[in-house]
Amino acid sequence: MQKTATLAGQTFTTKQGTFLITENHVTASATKNKQVLILKYTFTNTGKSQLVPSDCWYKYVKATQTVNGKPKTLEQGSLPFSTSATNDDNLENASVSEIKPNHHIKAEGSWQLVKNGAPVKVSFYDTHHQLIGTRQYSTD
Repeated sequence: MQKTATLAGQTFTTKQGTFLITENHVTASATKNKQVLILKYTFTNTGKSQLVPSDCWYKYVKATQTVNGKPKTLEQGSLPFSTSATNDDNLENASVSEIKPNHHIKAEGSWQLVKNGAPVKVSFYDTHHQLIGTRQYSTD
């Protein structure tokens, strides 16, 4: 089956749009004593209808961490409300905004880490759930 998405460098392209990953970092989670990995991206809607970037992001992008030799699927992260996290909060809020065709927005996706310090493997899939590629991010 032909793949319906591509991953080149830090650019993930789907039928709905393009996610250009611009930055990644680890920060505190809303869950006590946990951390989240954040991937910041610029989303450009190349489709024909309005859509919410995070709907596509979490549908096609999955993250895992290896714990005791086994990959564990990470859950979507949540951020604490604080002034130091305001930029991240704004980007997280932007990710759930409707974006018109031919418009773009800066947003982010995040996952709650199950083990601090272990690298995160992020897998990118197409509409047929075929693996397009992976990227690894440090959590140190």
